[in-house]
Amino acid sequence: DLVVHTDGTMQQTVEQVELDNTFHALADERWARIRATGQTVGWEDAKAYLASRAQGGRPRKPAARIPNE
Repeated sequence: DLVVHTDGTMQQTVEQVELDNTFHALADERWARIRATGQTVGWEDAKAYLASRAQGGRPRKPAARIPNE
């Protein structure tokens, strides 16, 4: 149940639901791509990429590959 508050809480709730739906749609698309190709990015490669980005670097995105190949 949505409750309308004078402080705009209902609008925030609707916006959060929309964001959640967008997030889940993107996750579903990515999962479908993984299932179709079998390709993923290894955690160590992703972690190194993200750490470099967090420090202001501009590393090349890690390549997706089929695990154990």
